[in-house]
Amino acid sequence: MIRKIFARAFLSFLIGMTAFLVACNPQGATGSRNANEKTDEVTIYVSTDRVFSEPILKAYEQKTGVKVNAVYDTEETKSTGLANKLLAEKNNPQADVFWSNEPVRTLVLKSRGALAPYKSPNADGIPGTFKDPETYWTGFSARIRVIVYNTNLVKPGDAPKSVYDLTEPKWKGQVARRW
Repeated sequence: MIRKIFARAFLSFLIGMTAFLVACNPQGATGSRNANEKTDEVTIYVSTDRVFSEPILKAYEQKTGVKVNAVYDTEETKSTGLANKLLAEKNNPQADVFWSNEPVRTLVLKSRGALAPYKSPNADGIPGTFKDPETYWTGFSARIRVIVYNTNLVKPGDAPKSVYDLTEPKWKGQVARRW
């Protein structure tokens, strides 16, 4: 099975390279996981899009020689599927790391005791706002949302300032999103 040190090295590597990242074994090495067993594998549950995460995982494998067993969520269950899997496996963890792309399920996992604290030395430069005070998760990337509008149709003073403004009746049928 997995040696805990590889999971920790993997966490440090990911934070050092660039979502929310958490350790998934709250009791330490349990069951068939033996902290003293030497292995060269780490298992990571990934809800971040594969197109973005896979190159980082492959770079980690090349740099360290540690095999990464990545389990990806589906587009339909984005984050929820893996969070539910972690909850189901709570008493017999199969993942060493959960790389998530949103905070809500991470907070649920923490509140239900499905995570282990881990303080990465590479997270020292990340502001405290983006880290759990008890070291259960570290945010290391962010998304940005922008509102673009046609200045020929909307005056700057009338433009929406927030996504919440778009719920106003005057914007009904006027909003489109692009992914």
